[in-house]
Amino acid sequence: MGRRINLATLASAEVLDTSPPRVVDVPHPTSIPVQLVASNPTNPRENLGDLGDLESMQVVGQLQPCVVVTRAAFLAVYPEHETAIEDAQYVVVAGSRRRAAAERYGLTTLDIVVRDQLAASRAQFYAAAVTENIDRKRLDVLEEAKAVQRLAQECGSGTEAGAILG
Repeated sequence: MGRRINLATLASAEVLDTSPPRVVDVPHPTSIPVQLVASNPTNPRENLGDLGDLESMQVVGQLQPCVVVTRAAFLAVYPEHETAIEDAQYVVVAGSRRRAAAERYGLTTLDIVVRDQLAASRAQFYAAAVTENIDRKRLDVLEEAKAVQRLAQECGSGTEAGAILG
């Protein structure tokens, strides 16, 4: 058996000089009406596919929030898509299938995390959407090729696009 330690002894013991743990600011999801979130008009996935694998949202709700940017951040880099997003206050970066499934299966709200830094440039916004789609559920081969080609155009080179995609 271990030796008992008197807490008073610990209180008088010398304390090592260490800095307190750093607290990381993690954005918490916010729940908003689905209609306030626009689909991504630049989504590399032309077809969201069968949303049947997300049908459980009817029962358990949305388990993972969608990553979005504000309307202003999106229009700063894609002003030509203003009519496509209509009056929406946010635009999906990651979670287009979840957003579509929420709408399809009758959810009235959508959990989101706002990350306007993803719209720092067209290349950064599109890269976030491409990597989300490649990492999550494989794109059709032609969609993936088109997405990589467009990312190279947005970045200015295939080398930079390759570095982003790893």
